[in-house]
Amino acid sequence: MRRSSSFAHSGRMVYRVANLENLSQDGLDATGAQTMKATISKITDDELVARFIEISIAQGEASETFETTKFNRLFDRKQKLLGELRARQGDQRRLLFALYDHPNMQVRLNAAYATYALDPAGATAVFEAIVASKHFPWAGSAGMTLAMLEMGISQLPNDP
Repeated sequence: MRRSSSFAHSGRMVYRVANLENLSQDGLDATGAQTMKATISKITDDELVARFIEISIAQGEASETFETTKFNRLFDRKQKLLGELRARQGDQRRLLFALYDHPNMQVRLNAAYATYALDPAGATAVFEAIVASKHFPWAGSAGMTLAMLEMGISQLPNDP
């Protein structure tokens, strides 16, 4: 079973296709599969943060080599992981604040996106620092995010 969808990312439309028949070992590739929830719920908070870092680094590598399909597949995994962190007692996305200073640009960008609802000022500072670095494509994504926030059209989560 294949599903196609699209989403806006940094002002451009990105298309993705997910193969729902393939489940990864950690259960983060599945959409709507009952096993995914059971598997991911057994992972510790620290392991989820470590996987967030791994996924983010892989996304950064995919961005550098223009591997949109890979980037989008990783985006889906990251979203499931973030959903689990959010659902945990006390909204454990707050653990991602520590990644604001991570050496990898994509990790910092993803952490800022993921935690904007919890710490708008901190996330905005991360976006501004990435823009100031002039390392593209990350500076472009962060700059577009700041512009959309300023115009009031951002789609960043605002669900504390």
